[in-house]
Amino acid sequence: MVSSSSHPSFSSAPLRSLTVQRDSRRHAILDQLLDHEVVSQEQYDTILTKATRQDQVRELYRALRSSGTRGKDIFLSVLEELEPFLIEDLRGQLSPEEHFVDRHRSSLIQRISSVAVILDQLLDHKVVSQEQYDTILAKATRQDQVRELYRGALRSSGTRGKDIFLSVLEETDHLLIEDLRGQETGNRLCCDRCVEKWRFLIQRISSVAAILDQLLDHKVVSQEQYDTILAKATRQDQVRELYSGALRSSGTRGKDIFLSVLEET
Repeated sequence: MVSSSSHPSFSSAPLRSLTVQRDSRRHAILDQLLDHEVVSQEQYDTILTKATRQDQVRELYRALRSSGTRGKDIFLSVLEELEPFLIEDLRGQLSPEEHFVDRHRSSLIQRISSVAVILDQLLDHKVVSQEQYDTILAKATRQDQVRELYRGALRSSGTRGKDIFLSVLEETDHLLIEDLRGQETGNRLCCDRCVEKWRFLIQRISSVAAILDQLLDHKVVSQEQYDTILAKATRQDQVRELYSGALRSSGTRGKDIFLSVLEET
């Protein structure tokens, strides 16, 4: 329901600068503004004759000047209904705290294990559109796919979209997220001296498959990673693939589980 109450903490200047770039449902917004007599039919038609989305929103702002506080309040209420991610992001910008997924952007780009699985859930939650989904998966590498996700959908979906993204990562890459949180708190689960112990234990590995079975059970490796590792021709290449893929993305907890499995074998 549209409210005519004012929103003193939500200034029109940042709202304008961002909605000019990011509003994606102009017709639906204009329809509601026309229904509430914030814009006239003539203004509605004039706005839609503009060639670009940005020019249409600029023309709308010219119309809002004459509608006063009530018109701007109605516009904000319509945006809250049709563009909730955008509005939450704008409100979130009133707080200087950086989101977790922004603080760890570089690590997530390098270490996320399965972009397609994550995108499926983001599509279900309407954080990405089908067009964005297809564009992301068209990128050649996993890292470029995550970069495209950040550039597009996560930038436009705002704080709520990033919250959903983080929630999905907690399911699909929980070891990675735990490792990044551990880095923030300084709670390291594996000390540096473990590295020397690994080198000794790795020399004793007789069956990579047996280790992978346990790592799969503990969700340190995915089924896709399991198959990729075992497809390598030699034991050394299999261990290298394990290190470069699953163990890199699983973080400290994944390495601790790996060490525990090695000690048992």
